[in-house]
Amino acid sequence: MYRDGVTTEFSDMDSDWACSFVAGVRDFAEAIREGRQAPLTGEEGKRVLQFCRAIQLSAKESREVRPEEIR
Repeated sequence: MYRDGVTTEFSDMDSDWACSFVAGVRDFAEAIREGRQAPLTGEEGKRVLQFCRAIQLSAKESREVRPEEIR
C-alpha cells in the first residue's frame, strides 16, 4: 500500500482475488441467515463486477473499457 509517500507491505494477506470472493459470498449467506444487511448491497456488487469485467475486456481487446459498457 502506498499512502502519504510511504510504502507499506502486507505479506500475511492472501492475494488471490478468489479468496475475497469466497469470503464475500460466505458473509452474504450469513447475513441472510442472521437477518442482517450484508455490508455490500446488490447494486454495489453489480458495480464491482462491472469494474472487474471491464478490466478483463480491456486487456482482451487492448482498448479502454468503461464499466458502464458492461451489462
